Amino acid sequence: DYTNSMGGTTGAAHGACIGGKKGVGVIGDSAFMHSGIPGLINMVNNGSKATIIIFDNLATAMTGRQPNPATGMTIDGRKTKRILIEEICRACGVEDVVIVDPYNLEECQKAIKKAVMSEEISVVIARRECALLPGINYGRAKVDAQKCNLCMDCINKIGCPAISQNEDRIAIDEKCIGCMICSQLCPEGAI
Repeated sequence: DYTNSMGGTTGAAHGACIGGKKGVGVIGDSAFMHSGIPGLINMVNNGSKATIIIFDNLATAMTGRQPNPATGMTIDGRKTKRILIEEICRACGVEDVVIVDPYNLEECQKAIKKAVMSEEISVVIARRECALLPGINYGRAKVDAQKCNLCMDCINKIGCPAISQNEDRIAIDEKCIGCMICSQLCPEGAI
């Protein structure tokens, strides 16, 4: 388990497979486009069994949400042809490519578990536009105090900075981006 940056994920995940182990790498859309593709080609060429999870959020999130080839925008804000990550992966020779919505926990868990259990190289693309992009507004989650039993799953299972416990109730503040992951975890349906 280690951290790598700016596209080194694909090569590192392949290296983790040496000796018959299963490597799993996580990479953003921008890093994949800028330097992750050669590693993916090398993985396919050498029969890697790794799983690569690509966060496709239509922005270069690490450095300020700039466009990249996967966004369909030029650096100066003009629309251009969007390069689809799944097409690049398939062109590199990966046959097992799945696209999921990262805000759908059940769908993500199933796809990632299947990919990791696979004996072939696999790619899971978690596609959802960055909530911090201009014009994106998913609303805000709210807590129904009558249903909430303070089980703390919403706090303990995801660690969302918008959720806190205030005395005898759970509160969701203005940091909430409306992903609604907390509502998927609440056993009481209180969010």
